[in-house]
Amino acid sequence: MVLYIGQKMTLLKKAHQREQYINEMQDILKTAKKENRAFTEDENKKFESLEKQIKNIDDELEKNNTSLEELTEDMKKRDAKLEAIKNPSSSDKMKENRAKKRSDNPLEVRGYVGKERIGKHDTSVTIGDLVYSHVTGKFRNQEVRQALSTTSGGIVVPTDVYENFIDLMRDTNFLLQTTVYPMTTKALVIPKVVGDILPTFKAENDLIVESAPVFDSVRLEAKPLYAMTSISLELIESGGLDIGMAVTNIMASAMAQAVQSFMLKGGGANGYEGILNDPNINLIDTTTIDYASIGAGFRAVRSANGNPDGIILNNADAMDLELLTDTTGQFIQPPKFMENLGTYSLGGGLDEGEGVVANLQSIAWGILSEGGLQIDIDKSGEAFQRGQIKIRARINSDFALTNPKLISHIRPTV
Repeated sequence: MVLYIGQKMTLLKKAHQREQYINEMQDILKTAKKENRAFTEDENKKFESLEKQIKNIDDELEKNNTSLEELTEDMKKRDAKLEAIKNPSSSDKMKENRAKKRSDNPLEVRGYVGKERIGKHDTSVTIGDLVYSHVTGKFRNQEVRQALSTTSGGIVVPTDVYENFIDLMRDTNFLLQTTVYPMTTKALVIPKVVGDILPTFKAENDLIVESAPVFDSVRLEAKPLYAMTSISLELIESGGLDIGMAVTNIMASAMAQAVQSFMLKGGGANGYEGILNDPNINLIDTTTIDYASIGAGFRAVRSANGNPDGIILNNADAMDLELLTDTTGQFIQPPKFMENLGTYSLGGGLDEGEGVVANLQSIAWGILSEGGLQIDIDKSGEAFQRGQIKIRARINSDFALTNPKLISHIRPTV
């Protein structure tokens, strides 16, 4: 039944009266119970009258197939539309709030890939600014002063500054190509591909042949990874350079190297499991890292309907590959399939003779967004004697594969 606005307003008024009547009945009950007695004659008459009025309102609401909650929601929507007409900027704000609610919903998890930013980057505050201000008591601007929050051991990093720091970490290496999932809780379950859907033809009236299950789940569980470095007080107190960004870059580089090193092979009992320990990835055995072994890894990913976009190598192997020559001493040109592969070299995480060819977007990097990073500062002991401060950063994150067959591990023949 369609209700006009006048009818809705009348019913809403009666629904609110119903709430008032219920409160009056409860007051009568409380008074009699407190005084440990039965209803008086007047109380009994009033109680029965209120009960009858509530039933009449219930019957009318039921007849019109509505309730107090539905009527209230309808009136809120009507008021919002009227406000949007009178004040367009208010309407824009409401849209922003709705979008924020959707983004805050843990069921609506999304991934960020490539140059898509996690942070808002609408703040000029860096982690280095917070360190500098904490150590020196000086503030570059009022925004830094407002953002600085300390504990007994260091600095609490605001979420927006932390997310911008994560983007800086991503920009330095192949982490930029992984799919990042900001986590609002310590654990997050995301879909994992375990097979391919197999389309089939069928005769008329025959049953459709159903593929085996192709989706499973994988669990990301944020684990704390620490990185520590020392910075001299002279550097911190130097006024001749943007010390905030300098310190931020040093820390982002150190943390990124630690993260990418352990994400490949794992970090022991309390660390990442390591994506190369997944039993379902492609294994390419070889005696050396060359274009043939890389091509085999490339082909394995393509065979799983994937599109390889990156190769990860040990620093030594990456340089050897660059310096490959033919029998005449001429440098060998890379084969055509290498043209669309980003090549990333590591100082740790892969041994010589190892490599990874992958669609790097199939690597899921879950990062705990809130409270995920804290900077601890130590100016005592040896650091004090050397005129240094020690900065210890912690990041809570985890790695997993959403499609293991899009990863090829090139490894030396045992």
